[in-house]
Amino acid sequence: MNEFNKKEIVTPEKTKLTYDDKVLIKIAGLATEEVQGVITASSGFIGNITDRFKSEDTIKGVDVKVGEKQVALDLNVFCEYGRNIPDIFNRVQEKVGDAIKRMTGLELVELNMNVEDVLRKDEMDEVRKHQNTTPMDALNRDKDK
Repeated sequence: MNEFNKKEIVTPEKTKLTYDDKVLIKIAGLATEEVQGVITASSGFIGNITDRFKSEDTIKGVDVKVGEKQVALDLNVFCEYGRNIPDIFNRVQEKVGDAIKRMTGLELVELNMNVEDVLRKDEMDEVRKHQNTTPMDALNRDKDK
């Protein structure tokens, strides 16, 4: 066999895949947002509308502790008034755990969810509307005032 046709794959004896905390926080925040009746919270969320338009909206209100194979999360959320909050918690735990496992292979071993407030449906819709607004939309709307 010709020397140039040989293909040798060298694999290191020890390899490692790691995730920045921001990646796991974002996965958790996005998975939480998929559950009806809950929105991840941010510090000063209600009082400071400008925070709604920052690109980090999804990761605010989420704290993470990452081990080599396991993840523990603390979530601060707002829930919709009239919804069954323990049911929301169970669905959030399932969604977040599944998303983290599917995307990273890590296991969610602890989830602590703190409900900061309950909001009426119209208030939840208003918050979601602002979360789906780009920073440029917000700036243009402010110029029109």
